[in-house]
Amino acid sequence: MALRVVVDLFSGRPNPGWTLDVANEAEFRRRLELARTAPSRDSRLLPGLGYRGLVVRASEEENAPELCRIHGESIVVSGSSRLDAGRQFERWLLSTGKGVLEPSLFEMVKLDVG
Repeated sequence: MALRVVVDLFSGRPNPGWTLDVANEAEFRRRLELARTAPSRDSRLLPGLGYRGLVVRASEEENAPELCRIHGESIVVSGSSRLDAGRQFERWLLSTGKGVLEPSLFEMVKLDVG
């Protein structure tokens, strides 16, 4: 099953994204499994405009349900939260889109992620 990563960034136009290759998909699943459980995060705390995180879908279809959302130090999976200490998971996942995303867009999001 292909995993699609989407940068939740735009309103009113499609968000950019890419499909993980087999090696990165395996690494994604490994990192997700190792992430510690964290207190639930209120999704209303996400910013309204600009970068709102990375969304992973278990399908390349644009309207496929979210498998998880990663933003800040939070990974939300099926309503439960996990900790992304130091945003390491988010930075790694973003790095898999380097060369696919427009360079200026990649750098902008990279600055936001830290």
